[in-house]
This record gives sequence, C-alpha cells and structure tokens, in this order.
Amino acid sequence: MKIKYKIIKLILIFIINFYFFKIKKELLNEFQKDNNNIPKISIFLAIYNKEKYLKRSIGCLQEQTLKEIEIIAINDASTDNSLNVLREMSEKDSRIKIINNKKNSGSLFSRAMGILSSKGEYLLSLDPDDRYQAKTNLKYLYNIAKKLKVDIVSFLVFCLPSKITSEFFTNSNEIIRQPELYQSLFKNNILNDYYITNKLVKREIFVNSFNIFKKYIYGEKWCYYEDNIWSILIYKYANSCIFINKKIYYYFVNQDSTMTNRGNILELKNLMNRYEMYKQIFETKNE
Repeated sequence: MKIKYKIIKLILIFIINFYFFKIKKELLNEFQKDNNNIPKISIFLAIYNKEKYLKRSIGCLQEQTLKEIEIIAINDASTDNSLNVLREMSEKDSRIKIINNKKNSGSLFSRAMGILSSKGEYLLSLDPDDRYQAKTNLKYLYNIAKKLKVDIVSFLVFCLPSKITSEFFTNSNEIIRQPELYQSLFKNNILNDYYITNKLVKREIFVNSFNIFKKYIYGEKWCYYEDNIWSILIYKYANSCIFINKKIYYYFVNQDSTMTNRGNILELKNLMNRYEMYKQIFETKNE
C-alpha cells in the first residue's frame, strides 16, 4: 500500500513539475518576445502644418539602418494636409504611430505626448522640417549610448542654408557627470547647449523631466524657446552625458520656422529671467 502511494506521489510530482516548467518556459518566451519588441529608439515629431516636409523628415527615419525604431508623429491640429500625409505613410510602415491633438496645443505639449506614448530605450526629438545627416546615424548614436552607458548622447547641429555648426561648452568625447553637467548649463547665465533635437536621451530621463514640467511649468505660455526648458530638465535628471563632435542633425532654416521668427516675439532678457526662476524651482524642489 505504501509503495502504491509513493508511486502515485512520484507521478503527481512529475506531472506538477512538467507543467510548472512548461508554463515557466512559455512565460520566459513571452517575456523575451516582449523585450524583442521594445524599440531601441523612439523618435517623436511635433507637427503643425508641415505637410511639404514630412516625407523628408520621416523618410530619413525610414531609411535608417537601425530598423528597431518607433516613429511617433503628433499632429497638433494641423489645418493643411499633414494628417493625411501621415496616415498614408503609416499605412505603409507600421512603425509610424499617429497622435492627433484635438486642438492646437503647441510643440511643448505635443512633445510631452510623444514622450508619454513612447516605448523605446532611448528617445529622440526630430523637428518635422529637419532630417538626419546619414542613414547610419541612429545606429551610431545607439551603439555609443549602450557601450558607454550614458544617459545622453549630444551631437552637432548643422544649420542649412547658413552652414553654421553648433558649438558645445565642453570638450568633445568627454563624459560629463553630475553635478558638473547641470551646473555647466548656467555658466555665465547663458544656456549654451539649448537644442533638444541634438540629444539621444534615455527614456526615463525624459519621463522624469515631463513630470517636473507638468507640475511646475504646465499651463505656462511657452510657445517659444521650449528647447531650452527641456534641456534644463534633462540635464538635471541625467547622470551622465557625452558630447560627440560629429554632424548628425541637419536643421533647415525655413521662413515659416518658429526659430526664424522667435527673436521678434520674446526678448532674451525676459527669457533669462524665466530661466533663473525655473532654475531656482529645479534646485530647491526635491522630486
């Protein structure tokens, strides 16, 4: 009788172990599958009436040798044909995700929506009338970020047609860590590296920045110079950054560009006063 019970017990143990390892294997496979589906880079574009540039900007992303990417196009209630162009492109490329704002809310809000909707390990912001210099740029930036384990990879912006290249406040190819990274932004009260489009940023850094933006800045009328605010935020929450002396981003100076006209709308003096105000907020609040 005891032998019979032992045999039954062994059979039950075998059956339980069999199904346990089977379920475990299926869960691991599912987990691995989900991880494989995580984009290496999510690129988001805040779009308002840019239909004539979309095939240039999004097209350069589709041509990248790094294929594991996510393209998030935020249509900010455009009145031109931008939304139809995006829909047409997304039908041919499943990596393109469209967010359609019900009302025009500005690029600061649209970029935030792109951040919250992203799934990539790293994020990039691309203006819809600009493009990257080469098909290998995204793979190059991603490999640097992973190899050096840095939160931000910052690179050169090449302005066209003026052919002016952005300059950094520090030596290239040198990893800068906190607190020097954040403090260097306000050196001589000038935000030197003010672009947000020239930075590959770890996703959680952008998310943390958005949380601060939402709590302390949301509702402000930041129609212009929003790049500066994002730069302040991500340099506060990043642990490390490397500056690459390589032209990656082509910024096209168009007549309908916000950058072209922004100097006539806000005075630099007022802008710097607001920098100081937000600098105090970011330094005194413990998030």
